[in-house]
Amino acid sequence: MNIKIRHVNLALSLCLFFLPACGNATEIQIIQGMTYYVDVSGGNDNNPGTATDNAWKTINKVNTFSFSPGDRILFKRGGIWREKLVIPSSGSSNNPIMFGDYGSGDLPRLHGGTIISESPVGPDANGVYKFSFSVIYFVIEDNIPVPRASNSDCYDGNWFFDGINTLYYKPTSGVPGDHKIERVTRTEIVNINEKNHITMKNFDLYGSINCVYGRATSSELTNISVDNNTIQYCAAGIKFTAKNGNDLNAIIIRNNRIINSAESLYLGSENNGIESIKASYITNNTIINTGYYYGLIKWNHFFPSDQEAIGIQNPTGLVISGNTIYGGVSGITIWGNANTRSMDEIISYNYIHDMERYGLVVGGEDVGANTAEIFYNVIANCGSGEDGGIRLNRPQKTKSEVFNNTLVGNDVNLYLNAATDNFSIINNISMGPINYHVRRNGGIGKNILDYNNYYSDTVIKFKLDTLDENFLSWKSKTSQDAHSLNLDPLFINAGGKNYHLRANSPVINAGARIPITQDFDGKNVPNGSAPDLGAYEY
Repeated sequence: MNIKIRHVNLALSLCLFFLPACGNATEIQIIQGMTYYVDVSGGNDNNPGTATDNAWKTINKVNTFSFSPGDRILFKRGGIWREKLVIPSSGSSNNPIMFGDYGSGDLPRLHGGTIISESPVGPDANGVYKFSFSVIYFVIEDNIPVPRASNSDCYDGNWFFDGINTLYYKPTSGVPGDHKIERVTRTEIVNINEKNHITMKNFDLYGSINCVYGRATSSELTNISVDNNTIQYCAAGIKFTAKNGNDLNAIIIRNNRIINSAESLYLGSENNGIESIKASYITNNTIINTGYYYGLIKWNHFFPSDQEAIGIQNPTGLVISGNTIYGGVSGITIWGNANTRSMDEIISYNYIHDMERYGLVVGGEDVGANTAEIFYNVIANCGSGEDGGIRLNRPQKTKSEVFNNTLVGNDVNLYLNAATDNFSIINNISMGPINYHVRRNGGIGKNILDYNNYYSDTVIKFKLDTLDENFLSWKSKTSQDAHSLNLDPLFINAGGKNYHLRANSPVINAGARIPITQDFDGKNVPNGSAPDLGAYEY
């Protein structure tokens, strides 16, 4: 079989390593405007705000000010603001408005909660206390959200809101006065609705329905950068949506830590519409415990099903690269709605492990061309049932590639839906799946599989339509994997999650030629006569 991998879109592949040269959002020659300072402890809103010794105090002052392109609004480190930041002005294409930090110490924290200082009524016979409030989304006790009870008969460390004016709360221990109790009252911490050319950098965003939120409803939302923030305990960590035919364009989300959110990062159309996510980049983020906010407690009262670390709907020219995702419900999901087109997706160099459901899903109902490049990812210990490592859900109208991924210990390392077609799947390592190396619904179709390594095959580890197969019968019935191996890849320490190759690994120099020149660690490829299999070049 003659395997030929087409050249990955050069402009997009360069973005993986040289992101400042990518897309409309980063082709910026910054001309600095005014700098304004905000200091919650030492500022005053009657000050001009133009120096650290005459800083403003509140976010409300920022919300009501008119800024110009190139301006910078800097919040003093160590401060906590319990207000919603509503971005009041847009920058320009080569002069974004930047919201950031100054000083030393902890990142400036923008908090969606309000400290409860009121005295409660109670306790009742069940140890439950009552507060009178008209707005509440969830309760934070000692900096951690506590579970929502199903009714007012709360267990220890539970709360319940009647939807009208009464909060029921039972402390985890003692009485309410023993704890710092906060009610989350803000639907957003940062609102970027209908504003363009904005950079949000170096904040600690904590406790809200949406930590960073933006909508494109009357015009396209363009050139938004969310960079190097810590985002915790939000039902949606970062969320941008589009409607009325207005797209999201050049959304850059990078270097953030998103922890314990119900849905960590979402870009998509409202109401399953046709709006697109164009030329956007999600790179070098760390996303932990999506779907959970504490221990084994889920956000099911907000998101009963879609609890994704990264969910992207209707993308065109999308790069998802260099992210570390672990813990929680689901990893990366990319899909197109009916009557839409999703094209030129690059998903590479991501490390996804220990997810309850899947690591990576590409699919949808789109009817247009869909070209996906999935390479040099490491996906381990994900899935249950039909979920697992990589799941390909829909046919690709032009050739797509899945190559040099390392898949270890997932329920199904590679799942091909019956509608999936036109994929070249080469140079991958599939190691120790719980159920299957490859599961394919129906015949093999127009997909090409070769130069892969599947280990082990001591039990049946392939499924073709309704029949379980071993490696030899799989090859015979599909006419695939002619050059593939069934050998121990000799990882340095698979149990310790070190999937680098030992010097005597049989997968060294065993791959087909590819256009990518760097492996997961940035080493040159190939480092011998041919590429190695998997995500790490020896």
